[in-house]
Amino acid sequence: MASPISLPSRTKRRPWHARHDSGHSTDSLSSTESGTRDVIPMFMIPDSGAPSRLSRKLPWKNDRGNSFHQLLRSTCKANCSIILPRVKSSSGLELITTDPAVVELLLTCVRVVRSSPKRKRRFGPLKLLKDCPIPTIMLCRIIDSLPPLSTITFDYTPSSSTSTSTISETPTNPTSTPWSPLALASTHSPRAFTDLPRLQRSLLTYLLTSPFSHLTTITPSRYSDIHFPTLAALNVTMFLVTRQPPHKESLFAEHCRTQPPIPVFHGTHASRLPSILTHGLKNMSNTSYQTHGRSLGEGIYVADEMSTTVSYCGICPKLWKHGVCQARRQRSDGKGGTYEDGVKIVLGCEAAGEGISKGKGMGIHVVPDETKVVVRFVFMVPEGMGWVGGEVKAELALALEVLRQRRGWGR
Repeated sequence: MASPISLPSRTKRRPWHARHDSGHSTDSLSSTESGTRDVIPMFMIPDSGAPSRLSRKLPWKNDRGNSFHQLLRSTCKANCSIILPRVKSSSGLELITTDPAVVELLLTCVRVVRSSPKRKRRFGPLKLLKDCPIPTIMLCRIIDSLPPLSTITFDYTPSSSTSTSTISETPTNPTSTPWSPLALASTHSPRAFTDLPRLQRSLLTYLLTSPFSHLTTITPSRYSDIHFPTLAALNVTMFLVTRQPPHKESLFAEHCRTQPPIPVFHGTHASRLPSILTHGLKNMSNTSYQTHGRSLGEGIYVADEMSTTVSYCGICPKLWKHGVCQARRQRSDGKGGTYEDGVKIVLGCEAAGEGISKGKGMGIHVVPDETKVVVRFVFMVPEGMGWVGGEVKAELALALEVLRQRRGWGR
């Protein structure tokens, strides 16, 4: 007859972190006669690979594998950082002097946030600028009061081995960039950034340290292998998006493993650009952010041709008064005077080729899945730009191929 098995005696309650799994604390289990420690409790099968402490994992939670999350972390580490570095690693407030065209674009977009179109009044005000320190009602006045960017200087704190100096970062060769010295610079004396009024400093700091400031102007001196000759001839200012929202790049890369990406365009209003660059393109059908119909269904609408999207762009009627981007064009009003054209914002995007519906005969795609579209380029287009053909799509396809090779994706 088998000898009876005695259960361990009740001991003093110990703290949670000091408890051990009873199935592995064999010291407390023994035979009453032989004292051997080889007796297996009938209520537990020992597992040598199990932890010695109780698992804190709740039993009703799904035990997901780590492969997908490891993919997100590894891909994000490589691709969610700046894909193509700016000249001299320009970022933040340095953009005022190293890439003023980016600052002008952001000022133009933020200036029209208050007048952004919305679908229905009952939805309430749109939330397009997150954590902006300036009330929306004051944005136009503060932006219009800013001095020309070429007159803003920065005081650099020298080290102990160098002498104190104030360095003006005004470019020495303005002809090599798509902007030239400001016409009004002679009427504004140089001033340090720290001497600007508090609200002006707060606005510039917010704009240039926010997630939507990850842009750089495309010029031959910066990116010799990215060309848009057709758009350059039409005075279009071109920008490259250098960083994507969190996980956007890695999720899109997962789609591209089985679905080859295609070049597409998306038209938007200038006031929506900061939010798009911060969060990526979103499916805003049947919300207050929708500005056009959804006759082909709900989703993100993109087109094969740039001319198709231009007709859906909202017009930004007035640029920042001190800006000098290429998209500025003076036109005759027929009465001996001139007026300035507005601008439109067109996005050059990359979309996963499968799983998206297409408008019959219209070259329009509807993408319900937000993770299948990534914004790569921003184009500031003059309001009066004429029709452009398929050569722009071919140029976008070549530029996207260059970016894929730099990320190591290949074809």
